[in-house]
Amino acid sequence: MEGLGKDWNKNGRLDADEQWESIRKLGRQVDGELQSLDVRLTMGGEPTFVSIDDMDGAEWSTEAIGPTKRIRAADLAERLRTRFAPGGLPHFGQGKWYPGEPLPRWAFSVYWRADGEPLWRDASLVADEARPHGSDAAEAERYAETLAGLLEIDPGFVVPAYEDPLAVLQHESALPDNLDPASVDLDDAQERAQLARILSRGVTQPAAFVLPVQAWNARDGRRRWRSEKWSVRRDRLYLAPGDSPAGYRLPLDALPDLLSIEYPHVFGADPTWPRGPLAVPTVRS
Repeated sequence: MEGLGKDWNKNGRLDADEQWESIRKLGRQVDGELQSLDVRLTMGGEPTFVSIDDMDGAEWSTEAIGPTKRIRAADLAERLRTRFAPGGLPHFGQGKWYPGEPLPRWAFSVYWRADGEPLWRDASLVADEARPHGSDAAEAERYAETLAGLLEIDPGFVVPAYEDPLAVLQHESALPDNLDPASVDLDDAQERAQLARILSRGVTQPAAFVLPVQAWNARDGRRRWRSEKWSVRRDRLYLAPGDSPAGYRLPLDALPDLLSIEYPHVFGADPTWPRGPLAVPTVRS
């Protein structure tokens, strides 16, 4: 490619407007050469972003995850939310599950209302991915019980969930005899690092707290929530093995079996039906 012929300022850099014009000129030059060579390109549905600080790092070239990718992604999602969807709801969940990988990828999303009404007001309540918060089991239990109170549900329905010790023992027994599974210097990142985290926390400590909820219409016309006490064959509620959040690893198959006629089927509204405007959100003081 030939030089773009731009003049540099006294600091040795192009001004912002000149930078953009330089980028556009280079793009037109590339398009012209590709067209002249009859090169035809297709583009997928997902743009790819690379860290400007470590663009040659493994997490930005060959590896699916890495030490900074999630932090950079959360920062980008928040900047996009602030600019294009103020009042949008950030959601940190799971994404695609590629063949050969033990877990689905994580995915950050932002949801907003087209009429401009906010879905989320206080961005400070969203945890900062770059800073450890030191939450423990006691804090998680307080959160679950507080949530139950806000939903007018008896906090007694909150149940602790544990990592399955049988699965942990099976994983640990498969490791080489000279490998300390609780060491921080483990290779084979995902499976052994997952085991190390479980062992460092201990299988006797709750990994999460579960509050089953279901929406229902009370006799007084109010929309309320109700819960139930989960019972399982084993003495505790044990999560399915894995490194995903506890909500994705609930042992739903271990819950009491229900006849199809007893199952609380819930059918969503047909998305093609005409719908009225959304309600204005109510702000609690």
